[in-house]
Amino acid sequence: APTQPVGAVDSTADPASSADSVGAPVPAARPLSPLRAASAPVPSVTQMKLREKLSSLRAARSKKMPTAATLPRSLRVAVKRKMKDMRKARARAARATPVRATAAVRPAAVAEAARWRSMWTLPRDMTFKQVSGVTGVPVNLLLRENPFGGGPHRGSTLLEEGTVVFTADDGHKPRHPDLPAFTLADSPISFAFNAGGTSVLRAAAAAAERDTPFPDTPELIRMKVRDVPIPKNGREAAAGPHARKWHASDRVEMDQMFDKGVLEPIHKRDVPADKKAIPGMMVRTCKPTKHGTIRKFKSRFVAKGFWQRYGIDYTETFAPVAAIATIKLVLAVAAHFNMVCFQFDVEGAFLLPDIDHVVYIVDEQGNYYRCHKTLYGLKQSPRVWNQDLDIELKQHGMLQSMHDPCLYTRRTERGWMLMACWVDDCVGACTVPAQRDEFYKDFRYPFSSTSDLDYCLKIKVDHMVDNNGDVLIGLSQPISIEAIAHE
Repeated sequence: APTQPVGAVDSTADPASSADSVGAPVPAARPLSPLRAASAPVPSVTQMKLREKLSSLRAARSKKMPTAATLPRSLRVAVKRKMKDMRKARARAARATPVRATAAVRPAAVAEAARWRSMWTLPRDMTFKQVSGVTGVPVNLLLRENPFGGGPHRGSTLLEEGTVVFTADDGHKPRHPDLPAFTLADSPISFAFNAGGTSVLRAAAAAAERDTPFPDTPELIRMKVRDVPIPKNGREAAAGPHARKWHASDRVEMDQMFDKGVLEPIHKRDVPADKKAIPGMMVRTCKPTKHGTIRKFKSRFVAKGFWQRYGIDYTETFAPVAAIATIKLVLAVAAHFNMVCFQFDVEGAFLLPDIDHVVYIVDEQGNYYRCHKTLYGLKQSPRVWNQDLDIELKQHGMLQSMHDPCLYTRRTERGWMLMACWVDDCVGACTVPAQRDEFYKDFRYPFSSTSDLDYCLKIKVDHMVDNNGDVLIGLSQPISIEAIAHE
């Protein structure tokens, strides 16, 4: 019979008999209860080895895998930025999925979906054949409902991303108001194709989409600025009710950037290793008239100046502006001496002077630029513009006040002229209109002016004449009061 190992106790034997057989007293072993024996079986050697190996692997992994606190800050920022880019890419991919026009209708108006035309918005550059493959609509029907011109290979016509294509023979029903207002099929332009059949729709679409940022419909002309929803980003601008106007204002702003030589497109690899591209974004608003109605839709490409580093991207930032009391003083002097008031606004003031540091910009679409002139949003832009404006005014014989650095005066044989400057808005008064006209002729910066001073810095200026023939100037802010009351 096999012998038991040392220290083992036979549970079937009598403890007393076993003690007598050995010859020494052995304490009685505590028998295992059936419940304990069934619930906690003794692990085998293989299981114990596996458990030891798993525990060792876990311990090694916990030592090798760094936590968020142990990672360098630059690496954490890069990981967060990469994750944010991935989320944006997923969102763009979700938005790029072709959706029928009826899907854009709100649930409450689904029953009225039959009133609108059936159409698709292209998520990328596609031909009519590719659109037919995705939508299942015959090519002949697409060509008949979307008369984009002739050509030997009409099915191979390349359509630009974002083009709205009609996908059903629905008798030219009206388009849904929630969809983009512009459609190539609605344009009266006759599109041309070359002999090879390649489309030139990009150039034609660019010409057809030319719109102005000014109100051109009775509804917009009567609309108040406070009733216009201001988009926070490009996605809201494209989906809003005034998408065409915001698109036009964005185009005007970027054309101004390139025409004035502010931005030079470059490749990402052209940015030096010791430089960081500063992000830029488009900021949109509505400019009001003195009655609070829309004067124009305004877009401004601005840089996120909080990304700039002192000593590398900028040094000095201080720039003075005229005090409100100074502007009121100019108007009071004009009323007292019966002077001619005028006001002008320098167009794109921050885009005119040369920048004092090398700065690189990246826009929301990932395009990189080198900035050659000061840009809105950069920390040094107000200071550089103020220095250039000061030099320009002094060249015209204007003297700077010792009490307010933004107040300038000039005395000539024709009379007296004084002017207060608030960044790019200038308010002035002169003895005779010829002084103002002479100044306008010699001023080298582009500007826009009104025939008379009636509105500036959100202040409405009213000119009146009392019974004695004296000129009275009244200041009020009805637009601001209405906005506060509306809120």
